[in-house]
Amino acid sequence: MSFNPNVPLVTDLLPVSQKQILANFQAIYNAFNENHVPLAETDDFIQGMHNELLLRPQTVDPTTSSSQIALYNKLVGSPSIPQLFFRPSSSATPIQMTNSNFSTTNTPNVSFRQSTFIAGPFTIYIGFFVSPASGTVVTLTPSTTLLNVNLGTYLSKTQLPLTVASAIATNITGNQFTISYVTALTPAPFVVYYSAIGNS
Repeated sequence: MSFNPNVPLVTDLLPVSQKQILANFQAIYNAFNENHVPLAETDDFIQGMHNELLLRPQTVDPTTSSSQIALYNKLVGSPSIPQLFFRPSSSATPIQMTNSNFSTTNTPNVSFRQSTFIAGPFTIYIGFFVSPASGTVVTLTPSTTLLNVNLGTYLSKTQLPLTVASAIATNITGNQFTISYVTALTPAPFVVYYSAIGNS
């Protein structure tokens, strides 16, 4: 069922166009339900509110006037990856708000995973290493000046003895930090989680 913009015509009699008008209202209702709380929702407070927002990727930055800002999706890099951008008023320089990167440079043979995103002027890094050795130097990418690094160590309950080594970040310089331990290493495998904030 699709929307018909030519209903009703001036010359239509109501019995002739009634079904078409009802079909138009049904098409509008169905289209509005996409990414919205349905209009038939009994709670008037949330009726019609967004429950998801999808942005079609733009190829160029939109133009903004002195009384406008823009929040938009633009494809970045190769391969093209959708990222969220903010453009201030008067077509000022666009600010990339998100970023994703699943690689980091570190000592070989250490299992790891990293995700990053941009939060305004900061780059946030979240990831983990499996059984990294003391003294492992971690280089976070994309490159930024690290402001804060936090580490946490996890050991499964099935592993005995339950000696937990407290991992700390030392030698924080540029986009690098070193994993060090306050106590002796726990039996492998164990996981060191990290979160870091960089000034991008």
